[in-house]
Amino acid sequence: MKLYTTQGAPNPQRLDFFLAEKEIVIDREEVTLMERAHDAEDFRKLSPFGLVPVLILDNGQSITEVEAICRYFDEVVPQPNLLGSNPEEKALIGMWSRLTELQLLNPIAQTFRHSHPKMNVLQEQIEAYADLSRRNAMKSLDLFERHMQGREFVVADRFTLADINMFVALRMMKLARMELSSWVTLHAWFTSQRERHCFA
Repeated sequence: MKLYTTQGAPNPQRLDFFLAEKEIVIDREEVTLMERAHDAEDFRKLSPFGLVPVLILDNGQSITEVEAICRYFDEVVPQPNLLGSNPEEKALIGMWSRLTELQLLNPIAQTFRHSHPKMNVLQEQIEAYADLSRRNAMKSLDLFERHMQGREFVVADRFTLADINMFVALRMMKLARMELSSWVTLHAWFTSQRERHCFA
């Protein structure tokens, strides 16, 4: 089994923290995005859309998409459970995992990708889209600021993938030149979570 990944990129980070929380160690191969290694023909055979991370099973099957890989490992190593232990919990954790990814991490990431000078090697940058993404991220930050008041975790009564997604999103704000301290509750939550072993 091997994991093709890119250290420091947001989606690989989500999986890294998930594996660290479960104390899973796996053989890794670095894919250097800034050198466009994800466009290489051999890599595209593993990941047709050129996405990282990619998990290669012992039988040669490749799995892309962070949540799909997390589901695989949550079955293989059930504890600690990070995706839900009953139908209602699975649905709620799945819901909040998607919300933290799509409504928070994605607009912050797009702000970074379309505004940071070094990212123009990977894609055409559109300033108006960076501005729109920043505004969308700020709206979501306001909503999550209210949601997290009085809460230790995003959903349920324990640490889950939703918390990992939100941590990665808030961590990326610095790269997107956004100031987390403007959201007091989220800033306090992020500061406390930095001590967690999987994030250390």
